[in-house]
Amino acid sequence: MMRADRIRLMTFCAPVLSFMLLACGPCAGVAHAQPQGALGEKNILILHTYESNLPLNELVDRGLSATLESGGIGSRSHFFEYMDLLRNPGPEHRKQLVEMLRLRYGQRNVDLIITTFPEALQFVLNEGRSIFPDVPILALFLPPDFRTPKTNRRIIEHRIRLDMAGTLKLALKLVPGTKSVYVVNGVHARDKVFENQARHDFKQWENKLDFRYVTDMSLEDVLATVSSAPPGTIIFFISVFADSTGKGYNARDAVRRLREVSTVPIFGLYDTALGHGIVGGSLASFERIGIKAGQLALEILGITQGPGNTAAVLDVSPVPMFDWRELRHWNLSMKALPEGSIVVNKEVTLWDLRYYIIGALAFCLTETALVVILIAQRRRRSRAEEALRASERQLRLMADSLPVLIAYIDREQRYQFNNLAYARWFGISRDALRGAPVREVLGDKAYEAIRGYIDRALAGEEVQFEAELTTRDGSSRYVQALCVPHVDERGGVLGIYALVHDVTEHRRVDLEIQRQRDELAHVSRVSTLGELTASLAHEIHQPLAAIMSNAQAALRFLAQDEPDFQEVRDILEDIVADDRRANEVIQRLRSLLRRARPELAPLAINELIGDVLTLLKREVSLRGITIEVHLDPDLPPVVGDRVQLQQVLLNLVLNAADAMADIAPESRGLIIRTGREEDGKVRVAVRDFGIGLDGQNLHRAFEPFYSTKPEGLGMGLAISRSIVEAHGGRLWAANNPDRGATFVFTVRISDTGAA
Repeated sequence: MMRADRIRLMTFCAPVLSFMLLACGPCAGVAHAQPQGALGEKNILILHTYESNLPLNELVDRGLSATLESGGIGSRSHFFEYMDLLRNPGPEHRKQLVEMLRLRYGQRNVDLIITTFPEALQFVLNEGRSIFPDVPILALFLPPDFRTPKTNRRIIEHRIRLDMAGTLKLALKLVPGTKSVYVVNGVHARDKVFENQARHDFKQWENKLDFRYVTDMSLEDVLATVSSAPPGTIIFFISVFADSTGKGYNARDAVRRLREVSTVPIFGLYDTALGHGIVGGSLASFERIGIKAGQLALEILGITQGPGNTAAVLDVSPVPMFDWRELRHWNLSMKALPEGSIVVNKEVTLWDLRYYIIGALAFCLTETALVVILIAQRRRRSRAEEALRASERQLRLMADSLPVLIAYIDREQRYQFNNLAYARWFGISRDALRGAPVREVLGDKAYEAIRGYIDRALAGEEVQFEAELTTRDGSSRYVQALCVPHVDERGGVLGIYALVHDVTEHRRVDLEIQRQRDELAHVSRVSTLGELTASLAHEIHQPLAAIMSNAQAALRFLAQDEPDFQEVRDILEDIVADDRRANEVIQRLRSLLRRARPELAPLAINELIGDVLTLLKREVSLRGITIEVHLDPDLPPVVGDRVQLQQVLLNLVLNAADAMADIAPESRGLIIRTGREEDGKVRVAVRDFGIGLDGQNLHRAFEPFYSTKPEGLGMGLAISRSIVEAHGGRLWAANNPDRGATFVFTVRISDTGAA
């Protein structure tokens, strides 16, 4: 059913619809409102070429006025003038028009002029140029062949679009047996322009249809010709601005006359003729043109904003429109109408009301059923409410039995629900917590510590965090929390669910484990250094012996009658160098033996390797091991604790030396390499040429108390791995393809190094 049909049905069936609306409930109407800005005084002058009672003028004015008023320009600010130039073409009439317009609008600020047909446009550009010299013009209904005069004034054109080919296609679809087409047209110059268009547009059908152009004659002769049209003919009415006698007609009057005598369907091009004799067609809708002109006028005046820049031309497409009474009269099927067609004058039949009648009967039956259903539902609802209350009690008991702290916080950051554990943790009753602000319950210091997490959760993000909170009594508590946003169907956040776990005791246990791990690492360092006592004693004894020898030599030189002071000075410099050497060895030992908390700081890994190798120089030499060092000179600083990383490297080098104890001295070798990993870490590899690792127990190499050495405790590699992992790296081992094994560990690059 078409749009206009539904409107007539609704009007006819108002009582039935009212009855149905009572059953269906209230309906929301949607009104289209156009924003209004600060309009000031915006005046629009509409100049019509023809007389005021012309049907097309009425339709244009209706659409134009409604659109302007909806855009904020009231009826007192748009002015309509009907110049009647067709019936009064003489210069005296034009002169009187100029004086009248000057009197009415000479002192008025006109912001836009809208003209209809070229005569009105030419009048403004010629006779009216002194009255409205610079006012922009929206020129409606210009013929396709009209040439707009050249001028500096802004003119936005609207060309008349007559969809003759589209209308003929619709006519042939509705009247498939058509053999001939009578094209009715007048003799006015404008009629001839449209006739030329028809002849051009109809060329594609010339081999299929017989076209007869009923023109260049009086209207009486046209009527006589049309009345004798044979079956299988359709009448195609274009326009009769004037017949051969010079008499003018509007489309509506001419179509009425044709309909009185025609024995075949009439199709047209204008909505002014619809309902007065034509079946329909792809029609130029004058009211729609008025609406579009009003919308463009609002854009020109800056009252509304279009989708882009203001159009340079106004283009309004024709609309498929039909008269139901004519369709029925000529027995034409509505099924042949294109989708979206507008059908006017639709009469309502009982068959058209079948759905409403069925609906009314269904309503009566439904109402009876509803009464029964409502009674049953009331009983079920009572049972469901009781079940819901029981379920809520059960859920509350379940939440209260959990050790985790549970709460619900709304968007205003107020508590709306909490379990018993949450209330006890704060030492506040559950009733006191409900509706209380989060800041007030937590206290300012604790609230500021977690405020950012709450804001993120209320923004829709699921947040998990760990924080240290200072409670209201001043004590510190560690908590792990999960904040889950409560989101409605549209994605809006209504509040957050907070699940909090007090991990204070776990944190204390972790700190104690860390302390014991550090103690164990310290013991391991002391034990390792104990194994190196002989080598370290030699490293210290050597510079001390050199100091003693140099001091004795200096005394002998000073005992001479003429001491060689230069030689004495050289001896003293040697003593200072040996002292510095001994001091460096002692300082390295002190740093390894010192018990202190780990301190992470940027350090050079290559320099650290050099310090360790200096300590182990004597030990490695005694064992007959040659060391190759391949250090990447471009490595950035790493972040770590110097002593702990020295302990890892010390342990790996000594383990490698022990692994080569049972092989020939000439085969004992150690290679230390450094490099950079792709994941932003520095790699240190220690390769030996010993017996390698047991393949079956390779995965156990880093387990505590696992050792392949009879005298070993099996803690060195386990401690080393824990140290490396605490530094954000990895420690692993693999057997070499030829012989021996390689131990590799990685350390994070410091932020300064990464930059």
